[in-house]
Amino acid sequence: MNRRHFFAAGGALSLGPWIPAAISKQYRRRSDAMAAEIYELRRYALTSAGRVAFDQYWQAVTIPGLTRNGARCVGVFEEYTPSDPVNMYVLVVYPSWNEYLSLSDRIVGDEDFMQGKIAWDELSSQQKAFDRYDTWILEAFSGFQQLLQYDVTEDRIFELRTYEGHNEDAVRRKVGMFNHEEINLFRQTGLHPVFFSKIVAGPRMPALTYMLKFKDMDERDANWKVFVDSPEWSAMKDKPEYADTVSNIIQVFLKPVSYSQI
Repeated sequence: MNRRHFFAAGGALSLGPWIPAAISKQYRRRSDAMAAEIYELRRYALTSAGRVAFDQYWQAVTIPGLTRNGARCVGVFEEYTPSDPVNMYVLVVYPSWNEYLSLSDRIVGDEDFMQGKIAWDELSSQQKAFDRYDTWILEAFSGFQQLLQYDVTEDRIFELRTYEGHNEDAVRRKVGMFNHEEINLFRQTGLHPVFFSKIVAGPRMPALTYMLKFKDMDERDANWKVFVDSPEWSAMKDKPEYADTVSNIIQVFLKPVSYSQI
């Protein structure tokens, strides 16, 4: 295996090669019976001149390569209110653990992808498009197993929310609250769901992450008020089984780029 193929196999949008063999085999065995999707969420901190190279790489090379080799769709987003440095978010959707874990093995045989990424790989340290990226591996809730794609021609913004719990049981109970009651209330009150997930690996665990879609911030604010003021929420949030489940909430507002599939 030459140098270029070696590095592609180790880092082509999959943590499969770095997951211990026993765990990898366990997830491969489970995948055929599971309908829950797997998501890889990345947050890139771009360099000051990195946006053009980032967009070219994802639009022309990586999204086509991923979707040819097992990914269902890929979303690319910028922050609603830009930060400094600029952060870009990428969400890759896999139908199962098996598709996620096997992508690195498949994509090194994709000559179009391997040729297309040469220019990206050969950027020098002075030309680099990003400083670092963070990665989260997510597994869809049993009560919301597949990401919803909305009309990409319509105006839309997204709210990405992460709920941290003080321990694993707190997060487990909050996941149960979503599965059994809260997701249905979201739908009824105009909080349009995109995905709900448990964080399997990533920083600041234990936690869960989900995404909502709105036409604009006015719709977002109005519909959250409907949710918070609803009698169903008032009754639900005070149930003892859901007490003390969330210790911190992180929210990020995002806009899709023109080539995003989500």
